[in-house]
Amino acid sequence: MSTGLVGTFEYKVDEKGRVPLPPRWRQELRGGFFLTVVAEKCITGYSEAEWGRVVADLGSDPMPDERTRRIKRQLMADAYQVEMDAQGRVVLLPVVREHAGITDSAVVVGAGNYFEIWNPEQWRAEKAIVREHVKEDIESLRAQRRQ
Repeated sequence: MSTGLVGTFEYKVDEKGRVPLPPRWRQELRGGFFLTVVAEKCITGYSEAEWGRVVADLGSDPMPDERTRRIKRQLMADAYQVEMDAQGRVVLLPVVREHAGITDSAVVVGAGNYFEIWNPEQWRAEKAIVREHVKEDIESLRAQRRQ
């Protein structure tokens, strides 16, 4: 698992819908990666290797259950493979920009093995929620792992 995608960075989005990615991430993401929408109002990015693990984890069952089908639809319907340009920018397609409410600026947030791109106001609201609940969430995860 990669741990290189960390930190929070705010960038301007240009008129073509391009946003830079942090220079320290560019080596790991060179050669292409995937962007999609998951649950929150953000864009989620996965390296090619991590995307392969996500797809494999969803299983290759030709008759998946309803929940798995919904998850696959959500992840795959708006997913697209991208590459950075020479300046380390990536094009955010209108469908994902609209989902995330991204217009003229974006916050790029590392999450270890994936990253997220947020509207700055929505990121600040999400970060406030995270800070409020982080202790409870950590304890809940620890309890689950002990079971």
